[in-house]
Amino acid sequence: MIYNFNQYSNKSQARQDTIIDMYRSLFKKNSIPKFQDYITLCANQVEGDELENGSELKQLINSNFISLNQFYGVDIDKSTIEMNKAVGGANWVYSDLLSFLIDNMDKLNPALINIDSVFYDKRKITELLSDVLLLISENYNSDCMVVSNFVLNNPYLCSNINSDKMKEVIEKEVKEYQTNLLSNRFYRDTVKVGWKQYHKHYVYSSTGKACMATFVYYRYMINDQVL
Repeated sequence: MIYNFNQYSNKSQARQDTIIDMYRSLFKKNSIPKFQDYITLCANQVEGDELENGSELKQLINSNFISLNQFYGVDIDKSTIEMNKAVGGANWVYSDLLSFLIDNMDKLNPALINIDSVFYDKRKITELLSDVLLLISENYNSDCMVVSNFVLNNPYLCSNINSDKMKEVIEKEVKEYQTNLLSNRFYRDTVKVGWKQYHKHYVYSSTGKACMATFVYYRYMINDQVL
């Protein structure tokens, strides 16, 4: 199999392509419906008491993709959440993603969940993705897109990746991720209930050292039925 890829000089370009433009293309909507939520592993989003240039939330707002109150930023680092609270109006949550979703099923209506992971642990990230997809399948009846970033190499242990080397990394690592996913019972169950998959691969950052794969899962709902 031949894998196509893009090269991005910054995270904002990757986010535009794999989240904002992807959602608009798949669902034919310019923004997330007002009755739905955008949930993400947020990390730091602020500089002082303002949104940092290039941050996820600032990009989403400037793109008219969401309103401030639709954003749920989740992080297991309490100090990060406390810093982000300098920006009011958004929802900042000190928790792990899965626990937050489970504890708030009656309050949330996810349109998009961004699992922007920095894990270089195939088992850990594939288990989280599988759990999230199954949870959405069993508890929500709206259009939904789940974006999951996979780190395909350790950028601290390699030099710049040229095109040929990147294709080798992608082909080997993506196959391993897919094998891990297919071995997960929860993941197999989600495939049966209508989730469709699209994935992209790219080099991230101007250093050219981090090789990423973005797996996008989406489903369309009409009258509470998956299309």
